[in-house]
Amino acid sequence: MSQVSSFVSFDRAAQNVTYIGDVEGDWNNFCNYVDHSRGLTFGMNEEQHESRRLPEHLELRLEDGWHFVFGGDAWDKGLGTLRVLDTMVRAKKHWPSRVHLLFGNRDLNRMGWIGELADRDVDTTPVKGLDLWGEHPDVNAAVDGEFECRRYELAQLQNVEVEEITDEDVRESYADCLKQGGYFSEYLERSQIAILLGDNLFVDGQVVALESMPGVDEDEERMRSWLEDLNDWARCKAAEQSLITSWDPAPSPPPPGERLSSTDDAEQGQYTVFISKSAHCSKLGLDTEARHSDVHLTIKNIHASGLIATWNSRHGSGAVKAGDKLISANGVSGMANNFKSVVTTGKHLNLLLQRAEYAK
Repeated sequence: MSQVSSFVSFDRAAQNVTYIGDVEGDWNNFCNYVDHSRGLTFGMNEEQHESRRLPEHLELRLEDGWHFVFGGDAWDKGLGTLRVLDTMVRAKKHWPSRVHLLFGNRDLNRMGWIGELADRDVDTTPVKGLDLWGEHPDVNAAVDGEFECRRYELAQLQNVEVEEITDEDVRESYADCLKQGGYFSEYLERSQIAILLGDNLFVDGQVVALESMPGVDEDEERMRSWLEDLNDWARCKAAEQSLITSWDPAPSPPPPGERLSSTDDAEQGQYTVFISKSAHCSKLGLDTEARHSDVHLTIKNIHASGLIATWNSRHGSGAVKAGDKLISANGVSGMANNFKSVVTTGKHLNLLLQRAEYAK
């Protein structure tokens, strides 16, 4: 290796790189990536990804001679934000010179750094915390349903019913993430903006648009200097966060009956249902059908009792209706039979459905 520092900005000798970015808290998506990576595996096997909740289940194994680049945007939409952050930090601690955590476009926007990248000589000290979960003018849309996503993940990690996680538990989780030693604090401390491995530059496109980037083949030393300067600036900005004593408020729980979905999902008639099986009620209480080639399950009938009936009694406009299509379960989609088994065997279920009138 050309460097042994925990922050590598430039390594022309690197040959094998495995990369993923834009995970946005989607734990199943990240696990599926690991399953198909040539350079990265989990240290312990688990039949179902949602069962990975203990520390030893989050440990990765990086093959000799390989680098792992995580392209950022680790949180804010899915049901696995805490596990994604924890897994990334564990990997960085274990292989500091071969695991590289980058800031993505949403990271840079939400931290308000994009506006400062164009003039990095300006010394500004933050007066309040990062807007990681509310609507930001530089972000296209607010993050809907994040409060309930965090509640769901806490239930999974603690192996309890979703109803046992209170609003205050969720708020405390956000606050704990930002404290010294918290999930996000640890992740922020170990992240950088850019890295060159072999002939491949890994950096968010917004940075390239704002910065005067040298060509690596034209001036290698200038490229090295540019990368190190950019990453040094980012680490200084990250260090400033430890001075913050007043943070933006955590998300608020949604009003009863509010549909938990993003703006894009809502435009397609999609909505989300969170349910948790228990000893006294483990049946969804619905009938479905699917043709062999279908990529969804069609809801044919909803029983008077069951988890779906209970959900419907509490969620008004977000109630499941006959004719709606079930299109994924816990992030698993594709052929209907692929996720039907998840619905049958999973204890905590995040179901993505689509209204009948929007389905093709």
